[in-house]
Amino acid sequence: MTACLLLQACDKKGPGDNYDFSNSLPPYVEITTKTNLSVVEGTTATIAVRLKTSVQENVVVSYSVTGAFTTTGTVTIPRDALSADVTLAIPSSLVPSGSATSTAVFKITGAKKGNTDLTIGALGVNSSEVRNIVVSKNLIGFSSATLAIKETVAAQTIKVPIVISSALKAQTTVSYTVTPKAGNLANNLVVVSPNPLVIAAGEKTAFIEIRLNDNLTVDADNVYEVRLTGATAPAGSEVSVNTASALYTITVTDDLKTVAFVTTTPVDVTTAGNKNYEVKLSSPSSATISVPYTITGGTAGTDYILRTSGTLSFSPGVTSSNINLDIPVGYGVGKTLTITLASITGDAEASLGTPKTVTLNLK
Repeated sequence: MTACLLLQACDKKGPGDNYDFSNSLPPYVEITTKTNLSVVEGTTATIAVRLKTSVQENVVVSYSVTGAFTTTGTVTIPRDALSADVTLAIPSSLVPSGSATSTAVFKITGAKKGNTDLTIGALGVNSSEVRNIVVSKNLIGFSSATLAIKETVAAQTIKVPIVISSALKAQTTVSYTVTPKAGNLANNLVVVSPNPLVIAAGEKTAFIEIRLNDNLTVDADNVYEVRLTGATAPAGSEVSVNTASALYTITVTDDLKTVAFVTTTPVDVTTAGNKNYEVKLSSPSSATISVPYTITGGTAGTDYILRTSGTLSFSPGVTSSNINLDIPVGYGVGKTLTITLASITGDAEASLGTPKTVTLNLK
């Protein structure tokens, strides 16, 4: 018996035979990043365009910009490369007065490989290959809004920090005011920087220098406002004051200090001899402080001999002074001496603290 095998060719394709497994698309051009691009007027903006796959020829990409400013141009993606950058000059004085920003739209309008037009966008939808360019003014303002500072015996320098959105294209002058807030009678700030302030081309930061002095008075509402009021630069290099960060507030607190004994408990005196009792000023003053004191409960010359005057003196910058006395031989055993700080003069920010008395038990 002879077996025959019949093979038959069939042109009919099954439902799963018509898929493209190559995972390939023809080369196309697109904008690399399509999120809004924020730039400052008078600077440049860079937008990247790219190919899906490299090709063996240069690709010339055409583009246009409409809206806040208009321009057209081309950029070349070199052979075997995948991307190129478009650099756009952003005009100065672009943002209208009273507006914070102005928007332009970058769009790919065409792409050629030799004489062949390439697809724009993965799906060939040109309208999707756009990117918004949000242009803002070159703004100048304070990099922070507040400062709290305490007076000290020495003058202090305050540097109020200024920041600029983009490096200045030309020398710029900035005017400002320093004003005590309503109710502030302290008047202990001295402006050191010139007004207007001159900032050199190329700078992105500056500062207003102010000196703080201790005015030796107790002041309420010791608040100052530093405000930028204007900026002037040559045409094409305009700078505007950022109204959202044009105010800087300085709050000055008084250098309140106290005078008190170091000794906090009664002292038992069991032998004759020289005795010292220290009095401390909590922080130094720029003035001479006087503190008179009294001694009660004993007899001068018999129970004690005072070796210092009846007034302590703290020279500027000094924080310690001593009451010095002798307890003579034959002092009155059983007596109690009380040394009391009576008052304080010379610095209105200084007051008597605790303890303001020290007790000596003669035994």
